[in-house]
Amino acid sequence: MTRLSPNFTLEQMIKSDDHYPPSYREIANLTALTHHVLEFIWKRFNLKADDLLSAYRSVAHNAAIGGAKGSRHLTGDAADIRADDALQIEIAAYATTIEVLLPSGRTVYPVGGFGIYPGRKGLVHVDQRPRLADGRATTWAQIDGKYESLTPAM
Repeated sequence: MTRLSPNFTLEQMIKSDDHYPPSYREIANLTALTHHVLEFIWKRFNLKADDLLSAYRSVAHNAAIGGAKGSRHLTGDAADIRADDALQIEIAAYATTIEVLLPSGRTVYPVGGFGIYPGRKGLVHVDQRPRLADGRATTWAQIDGKYESLTPAM
């Protein structure tokens, strides 16, 4: 097993069995995702290993499950976490407040996007996309099969 961070292994982050392993860049992204996002969320909410539903996906696996063509999962920059409706909101609200101090002394907010899927899916999506120009994260909810933006217009 290849450990990426204290609570996550590479094998855990790759749940697809389609025989298309991640590249070195995608592994680097997964490592950053575990250190800068998932470790904080797991500690704060006392989550279990099987609460991680999806992280890296190959193009073939992503297409097979109906994932978005430009999914952040394809680059190892996203994770889906099992959570009931109430916990989805708490995780999403917390995720955007995570701060990471880089060796350069610069503080970054690694979560640039999150989505909640109330009711039907029971999951919250977090990703490391760049934040909007004003510093806000891109946020959405999937309600009755339709995506609704939760990011307020400025």
